[in-house]
Amino acid sequence: MLSKKDSGDPKTQLVDDSIQDGIIETTDEIFGASVVGELPYLSLTESFFDMIINNTLSCAMRWDEGNQTCPLCYADESVVDTMKAKQWRSKSTLNDHIHGTFHSDYFIWTRRAKQRHAIENPKGPWRCPYCTTPRQFASLNNLVYHIKHSSAETEGADHQRMKEEDG
Repeated sequence: MLSKKDSGDPKTQLVDDSIQDGIIETTDEIFGASVVGELPYLSLTESFFDMIINNTLSCAMRWDEGNQTCPLCYADESVVDTMKAKQWRSKSTLNDHIHGTFHSDYFIWTRRAKQRHAIENPKGPWRCPYCTTPRQFASLNNLVYHIKHSSAETEGADHQRMKEEDG
């Protein structure tokens, strides 16, 4: 606690005079209004040390205290539930996943195509979802090649329009 002896410093004397019986008398201007009151010295000291020791003012969280799942997986209906619930071991691996190829338009489209194929024709050939007359392909790679290399001239305007709408 501060002593009452005169140090000669006017600032120290001001602080010394304001502390009496563990109470700090304060006069301050808050938002243009003058506030006069008494603050318990012990409570202020405990609050200060709590902020320092426990970092109570920080908004930062440790990785293991927060949500460790991918928000993009959660929002994507083509992602299976096990992947949506995956707990990433570190923020850097989650960032690598988010900025990697998994959430690219191409891989979203191929996941949807696999799901559609599993429902419509799991044992049969792959079908182009944009062709007006059904075309069949032996593999997903053949279907992707067909879609990438098709144009309005080769497959028609409707095929091209649906392909562009689907991304």
